[in-house]
Amino acid sequence: VEFMTLPPGNLADPQQAIGKHLSAVLPTYTSEDHLNRKLAAIRHALETQTVQCYEQIITFNGGQRYEEVRVAPSGLDEVVFFIRDISDRKRTELELIRSRDLREAIFNESTDALFLVDPDTHQTLDCNQRAVDLFGATEKSQLIHLSVHHLQVHPFSSEELRAIDQHLTEHRFWSREIEYRTLTNTTFWGNIAAKPITVAGQRVTLVRVTDISDRKQVEAALQQTNQEMARATRMKDEFLANMSHELRTPLNAILGMTESLQDDVFGPLNPPQQKALSTIEYSGSHLLALINDILDLAKIEAGQMMMDRAPTAVADLCTSSLTLVRPQAEAKSLSLQITLPDALPDVWVDERRLRQVLINLLNNAVKFTPTGGTVTLTAASLPPLTPGGAPWLRLTVSDTGIGITPEDLQKLFQPFVQIDSTLNRQYSGTGLGLALVRRIVDLHGGRVQVTSAVGNGSQFSIDLPTLAPGESSRVYPPSPVVSAPESPATATAAPSPLILVVNDNPADLRTVCSYLGARGYRLAMAQTGRSAVDIAKQLHPDLILMDIPQPDWDGLETIREIRADPDLARTIIVALSTLAQPPDQEDGLAVDIDQYISKPVKLRDLATSVRALLDNLVHTP
Repeated sequence: VEFMTLPPGNLADPQQAIGKHLSAVLPTYTSEDHLNRKLAAIRHALETQTVQCYEQIITFNGGQRYEEVRVAPSGLDEVVFFIRDISDRKRTELELIRSRDLREAIFNESTDALFLVDPDTHQTLDCNQRAVDLFGATEKSQLIHLSVHHLQVHPFSSEELRAIDQHLTEHRFWSREIEYRTLTNTTFWGNIAAKPITVAGQRVTLVRVTDISDRKQVEAALQQTNQEMARATRMKDEFLANMSHELRTPLNAILGMTESLQDDVFGPLNPPQQKALSTIEYSGSHLLALINDILDLAKIEAGQMMMDRAPTAVADLCTSSLTLVRPQAEAKSLSLQITLPDALPDVWVDERRLRQVLINLLNNAVKFTPTGGTVTLTAASLPPLTPGGAPWLRLTVSDTGIGITPEDLQKLFQPFVQIDSTLNRQYSGTGLGLALVRRIVDLHGGRVQVTSAVGNGSQFSIDLPTLAPGESSRVYPPSPVVSAPESPATATAAPSPLILVVNDNPADLRTVCSYLGARGYRLAMAQTGRSAVDIAKQLHPDLILMDIPQPDWDGLETIREIRADPDLARTIIVALSTLAQPPDQEDGLAVDIDQYISKPVKLRDLATSVRALLDNLVHTP
């Protein structure tokens, strides 16, 4: 529910309705039948992109209220409810049926145009003064014996009229929004509703036309706003996709050159120089983490984040996450504790994304816990939500930190927000960590809960469904596990394979080639896709490191050209790119890429992966 005005006594604050299912916010006197009709109307409105209209009777406080419900689509996945109390009009209709003598007076008091129509000929038998005024007539006789359908901008065909008559026979009510043309040649939008009644023993159809021109203007403005918002979102996504490459490419060169210097590729360094390089590496890695958080959030908001789920051992996930935050905790003399019961069930998750969630929570706990405090990671099984279902898993990160005030708890999961502006200088960050936590857990079908007290620490819990029997999912091929950096002596002692490095960025090209050259490999370089194809056909390299974005041919197109040469069928091709994400992996598999490596990448890890791929080629018949 995006927004709805709630009747008194249901919820104390209408804002409490946001994010809840419709069934949770309807008044307590609403029946299951009313709920089902609303849900059916929502589905039909979204499927047909037309306004749905029906009437309902609400019984409460010992009385009855008649309501007209209109469900208008305002986008592909959103509708707006217009609910109007029509009790007075219904009483008018009842009086019309009961008393022919009062019909004329009741007609003229109605704010809607009313017609009595012959169900066989569809011609008007009588109408009220509002109908005369609305349709631009000078007197009632101009509308008598005239079909209301003939006043439509696009009149119904005979087949459509028969379908309407059949609907009235079966359902006793019919309604639609139609554009009308008046007798003075102006147009307006009206909601027409028809209902069969009996007046003085005669079977007639009561037709009501309500002027909804103002509402249609509001809906048109809303639709225009939605289109502009969708366009802005697309532009934002395109901008972030470009910035991904533009920001991470120079950062890759910075981190790569730093790593080369630290590994003495360009000669030995003294301790002050090594310390300076450590500062550069830390700052660059911190900047990379911030960039990745922004891009991840943008992907989730755009619905482009893919979850590569697989059975995952909880113990391994927890211990590896804790290991990554241990250096920061030790720097503050914090006690890191973990509680893992025996026989925990596996969880069906994207391991990389869930580790990202745990690291975010653990980093926050370490950041906001004073020196000498404690941070604890706990795992526990929860019972199934439904009988016979799979159990759930709860992962909890607790700390003895500064805590959170009750009024700030509502701000926790909003992006780009730190709950207390006075903390900005003391604790750095974009305010994206918890926003990512909430959205990634939501994508897994889980839930996040938090309890906290100022001065007594905080407790963040993640509840996730475990692996249910019979579940399956496609998993992308894993990259080779990097266990430890290989030494230069080991690399140079091996044969010297030829590696073709393809990258349009000169800094990246020099960084990678310098490092791999120091490892004893022979190297060839290309800065465009076309030149890469020519060099590959001429030199027949053992391995190609291909950057996907290229100034002439796209990297994938370049790979297709290389694979088309039978002499290059066994050449190992590795996509080394800032854009190496799951959607690109699908394209990569289609053109036979051996491995994706996402930049920025540690050069010693790259060298180990290259060595493993080349060793596998040597031992493959």
